[in-house]
Amino acid sequence: MFGLLGPNGAGKSTFMNLVAGLVEPTAGRILLDGVDVVADPRHMRERLGYLPQDFGFYPDQTGRAMLEFLLKLTGVTGPKGRRALADGLLERVNLTSAAKRKVGGYSGGMRQRSGLAQAIAGDPRVLIVDEPTAGLDPEERQRFYRLLSELSAGRVVLLSTYIVDDVATLCPRLAVLRAGEVVADTSPTAARRAVADADVLLLGEEHHVQAHHDFVVVLLPRLHERGFRSVLCEANHAYVWLLDEYVKGARDTLAEKQWNLGRDWIEAIRALNAGLRAGGRAGEQISVGCCDVNHWDDSYRESLAALAERYRSQPLAELVAQLPAPSDTAYVPAVAAIVDAAAGDPARLGLDAAGMSVVTATTRVELASARYRTSRSDAAREDVLHQNVTAATDRLAPGGKLAVVCGMSHAQLRPAWRMPSGRAWEWLGTRLAARYAATLGRLYSLACFAARGQHKPNFRSRERFDVDVQ
Repeated sequence: MFGLLGPNGAGKSTFMNLVAGLVEPTAGRILLDGVDVVADPRHMRERLGYLPQDFGFYPDQTGRAMLEFLLKLTGVTGPKGRRALADGLLERVNLTSAAKRKVGGYSGGMRQRSGLAQAIAGDPRVLIVDEPTAGLDPEERQRFYRLLSELSAGRVVLLSTYIVDDVATLCPRLAVLRAGEVVADTSPTAARRAVADADVLLLGEEHHVQAHHDFVVVLLPRLHERGFRSVLCEANHAYVWLLDEYVKGARDTLAEKQWNLGRDWIEAIRALNAGLRAGGRAGEQISVGCCDVNHWDDSYRESLAALAERYRSQPLAELVAQLPAPSDTAYVPAVAAIVDAAAGDPARLGLDAAGMSVVTATTRVELASARYRTSRSDAAREDVLHQNVTAATDRLAPGGKLAVVCGMSHAQLRPAWRMPSGRAWEWLGTRLAARYAATLGRLYSLACFAARGQHKPNFRSRERFDVDVQ
């Protein structure tokens, strides 16, 4: 059994239709037993069973009558007649007890099994199954897995799906399709490591244009309705846990410097989460994280001091108090020593797993931030942004969704323009686009450009940016 894995629109169904002879290719060959089936389509049709993505039924027909009708259309019969063949096929797909029921009353899984019965009627050498588990509940999906595994013995099965579990369960080998191209020929084990199926939305906004912040506020409830449960913002990374506590109601205030540039939409998330908790839906709250470097020297120190206070950890407070000034050459080794001490003896700091995670993540980013604050290298900053966003996507569950509110330059998916100052480097969006080209996840970008009104001095060119929203 060979799997074809890819998102909707990748070309899976088109490929299946080409193999089945329903669509004539514009180039290339399809070989079966060394025979070019494009030139000799009968060679494939005589050996093919096909369960298409959309398999039509007459709802008022019984399962047995529907299958007999399909057998008659395809000219397939058995030594004891079509009725006996139909009964045997229904038994193979575990539908004997439902043979006299109308197909309109079948569940989705039962309809798929009925479709599979007609596909194997002629004992085909090649069996094509196009997205067979779409819309099935977990129990029906497992039942279909077992059935398809049994039917694959002695024949070639092509399984097309966008569900990673389908191919991981059934197929020793698979191809990943994207926009009509094979981007990977791999195994399920390797695919689970390399193929992300999370969706990421880059919301590029101009930090000093109120209309852009208002737009994000309007967009947030819609994103939540569509399954987005995590938002990253371009704020000092050290404040990540403080912002998250604030939007989830565990903290009543934030210091002025701890705010992200978009205070309005942070408040909007806090209000949305409060409503979810009041309605008994606390598990659906939106989390907020930070993906930027620590621009300010004291961000890291303040964050860990607040964490020590939260956990009443005197050992952590002492480590923070002993940190040299960020300008001191001993600062970076002292920061690295904090995470080393935590890793060597986690109990020493008196933190739980969540607290330890904050220490580890914020220390990693602070070490990179210290280098950035010294060099002011745009490339170094972009490296940190990219690492933080990819780390956040890796933590998402399969099918998860992440929104990243960032500067409009970071959100471009290809190097379409450069900043007027002449600075140029590999933007966050272009790097993510390269990473997502070989995954099942989808990457979207919505960049709002300020062309008039209040905006940064380096975006004053009306000739260069002649629209308000692009």
